[in-house]
Amino acid sequence: MSPTWWIVIILALAVGAGIVYYIYVRRPLQEKATPQDSYIQALRALLDGNHTLAFLKLKESVTYDSNNVDAYIRLAALLRQKGMKSKSLQLSIDLNMRETISPVDKVRVLYNLSEAYIASGDLDSAEGILKQLTRMSGQKATASKLLLGLYEKMGRWEDAYKVGLDYLSAANISDRSSLAKYRIKIGQKLVEEKEFHKARLEFKEALKLDRLCVEAVVMIGDAYEKESRLEDAVKSWRQILEISPRRSELVFARLRKALFDLGQFGEIEALYNKVLEKDKDNLAALTGLATLAEKKGDLTQAEETYLQILDSKPDYRPALAGLLKLYREENKFGEAAQVINRTVETLHPTE
Repeated sequence: MSPTWWIVIILALAVGAGIVYYIYVRRPLQEKATPQDSYIQALRALLDGNHTLAFLKLKESVTYDSNNVDAYIRLAALLRQKGMKSKSLQLSIDLNMRETISPVDKVRVLYNLSEAYIASGDLDSAEGILKQLTRMSGQKATASKLLLGLYEKMGRWEDAYKVGLDYLSAANISDRSSLAKYRIKIGQKLVEEKEFHKARLEFKEALKLDRLCVEAVVMIGDAYEKESRLEDAVKSWRQILEISPRRSELVFARLRKALFDLGQFGEIEALYNKVLEKDKDNLAALTGLATLAEKKGDLTQAEETYLQILDSKPDYRPALAGLLKLYREENKFGEAAQVINRTVETLHPTE
């Protein structure tokens, strides 16, 4: 064999050895997964909604890099989603005990810990963490809002009101009307305890916070009624006509009963008309007038009013029931059938 052939053979062997080395040694070293790779894959899996893969990659990531606080927090959240609340809580507690966490990461760790406590049902511990966060720089608004939600969950309305004030102040929100509901809740509890005077004071505080708080007006009247102070109750319920005529239906039944007991039933018609002056399409007031006309024996007026209501809202049950009752008592079964058919056709038109 000539020297040239030997050179060719040696070169071929060298190239082959290089290929084998690259495939089986060099390339695997280059493609070996890094902690950052696992973390990025976990984030992508979370974005894709693949929580199973995200869970595996997050575990892999913290195994490679125990300093990846974000990976731990996301892993704790996934554990809660999987129903593994105790494991999530323990992981969150362990993470919070670390002394080398940066101030920025510490804030995230504490929020995560509060969520873990809430998920585990330990609301008192969650309260303590959120209170701690409210005292940290730049966290007053966010932590107060979460603490507010926690107090709502616990039914601690006085605390909710106070923290609500803190939240609105921290968030630079001047409108305090959202806090009226907490004074309402406090007042309701006082009503249950038969502390009617104190309850009314709370309802009045709610009105100071939100002058359009219809619930407060209704409940002030209800508290008076429970003390048999019907005239005061009527005076309070009438305020709805000024505050929100469209919601006057809330007190019509109350007013009818109270005025009847006071021997002033004749005022009901004037009440309905006053509502209609402010809200001419108020269906509840129109239905009330139709009912009164029927009781007075003016069946034609009652029928016309019922039909007027059903022209604008065919499925308005009070008017529909009143008109059908009227037709039944007059044996006008054909007219009753027409009303029913028209209502059905309006609600479910044929092709």
